[in-house]
Amino acid sequence: MVVVRIFQCIPISAIWDLSVERHCIAQGPFYIVQAVSTILTDILVLIIPYWIVTGLSMPKRTKIVVISMFCLGLMYV
Repeated sequence: MVVVRIFQCIPISAIWDLSVERHCIAQGPFYIVQAVSTILTDILVLIIPYWIVTGLSMPKRTKIVVISMFCLGLMYV
């Protein structure tokens, strides 16, 4: 995403110099793709540890507590 933001306009100087003739990407679709990819990675970060924790040999209560700690991350999504 950083590379796309850097090269969003050709030439690059057209980002800050409005007098230059430029060709830029559409901002709307870029923001949608960025939002969807961010949401998907957030969900994966929450789901992947679940499968690891359930496979550990520890008491059920401890597993629930650990999974609950991971779910606290939902408040920041």
